Amino acid sequence: MRHHGRPVTDQLVPARPLRVRGLFQIDRKALIELLLALSPGEWSRPTVCTAWDVRDVALHILGGDLSNLSRRRDGLATETWGPDEDPGAFLARVNDAWVVTGRRLSPRVIIELLIASGPALFASFDTLDPDVPGGPVSWAGRGPAPVWLDLAREYMERWVHQQHIRDAVGRPGQTAAQFVRPVIAASMHALPVTMERHAGNARGAVVVEVRGDAGGRWSVLTEGDRWRLFEGAAADPRTRITVAADDWWRLVTLGLGREEAWARAQVDGDADLARAALAAVAIIA
Repeated sequence: MRHHGRPVTDQLVPARPLRVRGLFQIDRKALIELLLALSPGEWSRPTVCTAWDVRDVALHILGGDLSNLSRRRDGLATETWGPDEDPGAFLARVNDAWVVTGRRLSPRVIIELLIASGPALFASFDTLDPDVPGGPVSWAGRGPAPVWLDLAREYMERWVHQQHIRDAVGRPGQTAAQFVRPVIAASMHALPVTMERHAGNARGAVVVEVRGDAGGRWSVLTEGDRWRLFEGAAADPRTRITVAADDWWRLVTLGLGREEAWARAQVDGDADLARAALAAVAIIA
């Protein structure tokens, strides 16, 4: 951990809506091109997703497409978690069951299904009003989330899993700012929930600065007994954290350990508040 005392102050504005609709098609095209280029052996490479290889992650993306089409477009009532199961455990069980079943499919069939499912799903996304309340995004707060955040979560899910495949087979790509920036910005909506859970009775402001073209500055600060997210850097924060974009998205999707992220971050101020912010998780886990 390195400490820097550079003062940074921006005008704070509430976090603005994210617009990701135009990115889904580009992301899917890149995924299909990636999968078509894989050798038979590369489909079996292990990934950062525990016990899943490249084929399993591709199956998980496909499962997300088909589930969304069934639920969102077609109104299918689906199973939910019971009284003795939390959302993370429920999704892990359902996802694993789908992947185990999908292992009967060949790579060619998986690709063909992804080619078909993507346009259908993304067309259904285009029918949604992004500015009305939608389904919950559990890691971003209680109750309904605006549809634009729900869609940003869906984009984030697909982009991150494509990166997992790229990491596994050593094929970099999709790292231009236009693709990464919405992932970083969406994940910042996990900060208020994170601080409520991990900051105890602390009050004040925490600034998170993500370096690079895909990054920016965000502040999470207390208003009454709640934490709220803003774009920009608050004046005189209790803690300022500076982190690389690649480290941040991997941290919040559990691909980078908290201690490793702590060692790489630049922190100025209250270490306990910094550790609380670095506990952010922007997936259901």
